[in-house]
Amino acid sequence: MMRDGGARGGRIRRAGIRARAKGGKPVVIGEAEGNPRPPRRSSEGLPYDIGHHRAEAPTAPPALSRRRTNLVFVTIVLGMLLAALDQTIVSTALPTIVADLGGGGHMAWVVTAYLLAETVATVLVGKFGDLFGRKIVFQLSAVVFVGGSVPAGLAGSWSRT
Repeated sequence: MMRDGGARGGRIRRAGIRARAKGGKPVVIGEAEGNPRPPRRSSEGLPYDIGHHRAEAPTAPPALSRRRTNLVFVTIVLGMLLAALDQTIVSTALPTIVADLGGGGHMAWVVTAYLLAETVATVLVGKFGDLFGRKIVFQLSAVVFVGGSVPAGLAGSWSRT
């Protein structure tokens, strides 16, 4: 809102409301000051007109085929399976790890160390996903997990690695 302090007694003008310019001709406020109407805006609130170039309107991403959609779904489910497998392995091995550390009093420390390491890894994987692409980071993390699980599964005890 702008205050018109001229001879009209200080009435308040709002953008888009018709007013009278100096010649008595009705105009839309904003045009009276020499400004055209505000530019159209995209759904993100950004103007389509940028300088002298007209930006392209946002387009929808290409639709995936049925086969590709199924492949993406299976990949995500396999990633969730690996996460569940990780939790199962840790919860199964936790009593043995705590016993090797010297008793049940260290259970909280082992769980805290695991959660702290998982939290740091989550942040790092997110950053690497932003830098290198989420697909390659997802694939690499699955390969590292399986590559670490195979020798751990073949080992018979803590002393054999």
